[in-house]
Amino acid sequence: MQNIGLGSLLTDETFALSMNKLNQTNQQLKTSWLHAANIVAYLVRAAATVVGCLLGNLITDPNQFGLDFAVVGMFIGLLYLQIITDRSKSLPTQLWVVLFVALAMYFLMRWVPGNLALIFATLLGCGFGMVVDHK
Repeated sequence: MQNIGLGSLLTDETFALSMNKLNQTNQQLKTSWLHAANIVAYLVRAAATVVGCLLGNLITDPNQFGLDFAVVGMFIGLLYLQIITDRSKSLPTQLWVVLFVALAMYFLMRWVPGNLALIFATLLGCGFGMVVDHK
């Protein structure tokens, strides 16, 4: 039952945080910590949504502040933290996989719609990572 609760509230952000926590604590992760991270993430998202609804009209052009890049920046930060804390894979291996996914995304976007290109690049990156890891 506990896993259902954890899985139901898990987001990509809290998953990345939990992987970093595991890497920093010798694979020790308390369920109470993950429950708290999940709940805090949802509360912050809900509060930010309310603030955005109430004050969003005050910002006439959000692109001038770079807000369109905020989510991308967050994921780059999460990727960076994952790479520097994951000791199970060598840094060159991780960087090769990141480079492969970036190149796959670059070439796929020429012929495949963006969302599908992202899914395909991710799956190709997983396959590439498995091949590189098993050498």
